[in-house]
Amino acid sequence: MNQEPPSGPQFSAAWYPDPTHRFEFRYHNGQAWTGDVSVDGNRFLDPLPSLPTGAPPAIGGLPPTPGFAGLPFQPRESIAGAMAALVLGICSILLGWVPFLCFLSAIGAVVGLALGIAVLRRDAGMRRNGGEVSRGHGYAVAGVVLAPIGLVVTILGVWLSIAVLREVDRFTNVGPYDIEIESCRVSDGLATARGTIVNNSTSSRSYHINVDFDRAGTSVRLNSGSVSVDDVARGESAPWTVTESVTTGSVSPETVDCNVREVTGPVPFGTS
Repeated sequence: MNQEPPSGPQFSAAWYPDPTHRFEFRYHNGQAWTGDVSVDGNRFLDPLPSLPTGAPPAIGGLPPTPGFAGLPFQPRESIAGAMAALVLGICSILLGWVPFLCFLSAIGAVVGLALGIAVLRRDAGMRRNGGEVSRGHGYAVAGVVLAPIGLVVTILGVWLSIAVLREVDRFTNVGPYDIEIESCRVSDGLATARGTIVNNSTSSRSYHINVDFDRAGTSVRLNSGSVSVDDVARGESAPWTVTESVTTGSVSPETVDCNVREVTGPVPFGTS
């Protein structure tokens, strides 16, 4: 049953935080608390406990007036959730295409979407109960719109991540091979190394061969170079040649030592 009307001034009929703390909101009819309560927009009927009649609790030290009737429906968590939904939606779009970061972006987009939907559902419940939407309603709407876009962008990021992993694997995993330097000569300040590489793996391979040119009989490196050998079939051999200048000042060594320093797969994405 409702409390007796107060003898003092009348206040706005509206939903306010439940003073019993058993529910989220309780309706005040402008004269007394009622048994009409609400949780997450769902209304219930709660037997009215013994409560003082009269005004709802003051907000920020001010008595509730028609101008403040909507304030109880703007809890801080709604505004914070709406802002978080917006920020996560924006970040998911900005970072979703970045390889590997896209996975964190996808999580952020899902969380932002959930937060935005939660705020909008709460606001829908407030409207059904005659209240006003939260001040973060627009942020929540923007977050709900941007988060799916971020998820679409994330698909591009996942594709790029797979492409990067594939290129790294091709670069590091060259399989078994044999390589031989057949000649190493110097002419007019240019050193030339020629050789062959044999693919001993079970599939076609491409190679990137790095060669060092050292002063003959020493470990002094005069220069280095590289060459790419593409699509060597299984069990087949392919020739390769590397030529680099070995002039030091105005003097060119008469002989150099040619050494294969490293053999990798193709340089990722064709960079040198």
